[in-house]
Amino acid sequence: MNNNTIRKEIEEAVHAGERALFSLRCAQEKLNSAGNWGIFDMFGGGLFSTMIKRSKMDEAQGLMETAKSDL
Repeated sequence: MNNNTIRKEIEEAVHAGERALFSLRCAQEKLNSAGNWGIFDMFGGGLFSTMIKRSKMDEAQGLMETAKSDL
């Protein structure tokens, strides 16, 4: 391998890591939001809050799968 090829592979790896990190940070935000909805749900939020909480959790799972794929 020549230096240009190695440099290109390193840059691609760094970009993949940055994309994965972004996805994980977004997943963290979704999980924090789901936690907040979960607290509301425990105090009688009902079906609506349960649906929103589950939706946030599903979105977080999708973002974590994206991060996994990036890595």
